[in-house]
Amino acid sequence: EGAQYEIAGEAENGQDAVEKYRSLKHDLVLMDITMPDMDGLAAARTMALAGVR
Repeated sequence: EGAQYEIAGEAENGQDAVEKYRSLKHDLVLMDITMPDMDGLAAARTMALAGVR
């Protein structure tokens, strides 16, 4: 059998992505670079500074 994947969450904007990153269990984060409120690069930078759980 192949690998099983589950979508843990979806975000409408960069700030929402950061909040979900902090609150949801995840192994991988995929996101757009261009998002409203906070772009994907700034969101990724914020996630990196938050550290690995």
